[in-house]
Amino acid sequence: MEELNTPLLEFLLRNYCGADTIDNGSTAIVEYPDCRLWGHDSHFRDTLQLLGMETDASVGTCLEFPPEIAGLLERGASVHETGLAAPGPEGTITYWDVTLKRFLEQEGPEYLVVTFFDATAREEERDRLIGETRDMRSLLNSGRSEPDEESREFTALQESVDEISLYYASFDYKTKAIIFLNRFSFQAFSEEWPEIRTEADVIGKNFFNYYRAEDLETLLQDIDEAVANGESYLHKLEFTKDGVTYHTKTIFQPVMNGQGEVEKIIALGIDISDEEMANRSMEKLLKDQEDLFINTSHELKTPLTVIMSGAQLLDLYVEKECLNEVREEIRDVNKRTVGNCYRLNRLINNILDISKIESGLSELQTADYNIVDMIDRIVDSVTEYTKSEGIRIVFDPEVEELILPVDIVKFDRMLLNLISNAIKFSVPGEEIFIRLERKNAQTVCISVRDEGIGIDPDNLESIFNKFVQVNRNLNRTAEGTGLGLPIAKSLAELHGGTIRAESTLGRGSTFTIELPIGTGGTRSGQPPMSNRDMDRDQLIKYEFSDIYL
Repeated sequence: MEELNTPLLEFLLRNYCGADTIDNGSTAIVEYPDCRLWGHDSHFRDTLQLLGMETDASVGTCLEFPPEIAGLLERGASVHETGLAAPGPEGTITYWDVTLKRFLEQEGPEYLVVTFFDATAREEERDRLIGETRDMRSLLNSGRSEPDEESREFTALQESVDEISLYYASFDYKTKAIIFLNRFSFQAFSEEWPEIRTEADVIGKNFFNYYRAEDLETLLQDIDEAVANGESYLHKLEFTKDGVTYHTKTIFQPVMNGQGEVEKIIALGIDISDEEMANRSMEKLLKDQEDLFINTSHELKTPLTVIMSGAQLLDLYVEKECLNEVREEIRDVNKRTVGNCYRLNRLINNILDISKIESGLSELQTADYNIVDMIDRIVDSVTEYTKSEGIRIVFDPEVEELILPVDIVKFDRMLLNLISNAIKFSVPGEEIFIRLERKNAQTVCISVRDEGIGIDPDNLESIFNKFVQVNRNLNRTAEGTGLGLPIAKSLAELHGGTIRAESTLGRGSTFTIELPIGTGGTRSGQPPMSNRDMDRDQLIKYEFSDIYL
């Protein structure tokens, strides 16, 4: 087994194979095109058995996927396929949704993240319903001479269809008149149209008077084409009702009469909202981790380049034996080197902290503080930085004292993040205003307002999402991973508060933290201010490390 030496592969193994995916799925990392296995989660061996693949799934082996999956791999692009059938042991058939995500190493190998979702239960339910539909068709076309017996069997079959947790209806192919619908379909229709009170209100009416479709004419043409080819037609739909987004999948299945003519269409509807949300969550996870890799790569490259350049310059001075003559330049090089070391540490800490917060492992250690005094100390600490940028910072508290239970370290970090953002997007001669006021007896508002470039209103919500950089085209004073504001938002929520943004393009932005007023910290007293100030100085060096002074 050759030595693992590519950053991309290390990233994929750490982020995709470090934990199980979901109970009915599995993930593996393979190198393309030889499908050499580099890593997988703990479910992968069981998944291979269900797929009928005889391999021990050892790292380094080249997997021979079933033809259906191999065909997906050969397509190259990222795809999502449903209903993939694979013969397993003892003649069993399993069904799979397969997601492929392509990652290409620069001038290196190509890797694929292959994710399997076991869809067997869903497909078995579908097959069971189709079987019952065929039974119903046989019964309706049997032409029994004993109507009472037929009526009893039909009633029993209808009751069975009514208990299926799927939407089932049938309609005449030519006239589209509704022949039958089960309880779930009737309930859906009656909720959408209040005038429907009994089945008699819809039986005989056009089915497509009640069926949702963005383009009804195209849908009917697609159904006609499928019928002409003797096939069923699958229609997917996304719609919003009462503020909730739903996803459905409806199968239109033609039913033939004794003369081989299409007599009616059975519409079988399935709510796939949970499945769609799971797919979208996985796609978002894949995108988030890809964004993390891209942003982290960029953020690592810049400081490492500065540090490397400084080291090479020092080597040159040593070789020329001119250290004394360039003492000030060496001091400047060392300052930049130390600053970029802080920047690397900040990047690593941000990644670790956002992971801890999202996993619920970040806890507060609160005590009661005079928050006015705390903010005043923060402003004093950053004045040196703002002056060096030609920016004035002003703190305007509404009250002289306000006791608040906070985790002071996390509070400092939250406020410093907003101040550093204000500095980044301000220019010399502008001001940054920090205001504290009581919103009411239960809430305090702390706002940081700048006079900078502002934010497009369409981006105000997304700026609190991970890895978002709405001003990607700005110069390097606006660099970052896009984790600062998400961390600040999470820290505010840990305190039981909120954070929001208001902005006007070209006129600046205001970020406001709202925190609850109360007492009852988890520990009493306050740390010595001298120690706290020392801690804050270090924190400022980290938080302001991507501001080029």
